[in-house]
Amino acid sequence: MKWLLDKIVSVIATRMATREIAALLSDIRSAGGSDVVCSKALAEIDGTPGLRKYVETSGIRNSLISIEASVLGVAAGNSIMLARRDLQTATDSAEVLQRLQMAQRAFVYSSLIFSDEDFEAEMEKQAQRVLQLLAGNSDTPTLYDERKLAAEAALEKWMMADLTKYAFI
Repeated sequence: MKWLLDKIVSVIATRMATREIAALLSDIRSAGGSDVVCSKALAEIDGTPGLRKYVETSGIRNSLISIEASVLGVAAGNSIMLARRDLQTATDSAEVLQRLQMAQRAFVYSSLIFSDEDFEAEMEKQAQRVLQLLAGNSDTPTLYDERKLAAEAALEKWMMADLTKYAFI
């Protein structure tokens, strides 16, 4: 009986994930494509005084920008793969490299954009870390640190992924 329950849960989870991915892809397409989503997010972050510094040092609330972190992450991953593909045949590799760097930055940022609940918890952890640093303990990673390391590791995997097996959006 447990195997039947596990199977039902698995099917439901798969359907929900499929719907979520379809919604993300729809959002990306309606916004004009992966590169447009990435450049719009970076323009918002870079164009708001001080916001880039916060993203790069402690993360930000998702409510501070108009693009959801999940949409930005999927769009950035696709843009990375598009730029890598274009580098193979590009006559203007400088423009393609610029697109690749934009997508890489957007990908890392997508992991550093917190939901409001996560952001509150992160700020509490950061405050505790400051107190621990003042007490001489510097080995306490924050959620931001963990997310940044995970994002950089994931970015490395995107850069190594097989282009021939990627389904472009």
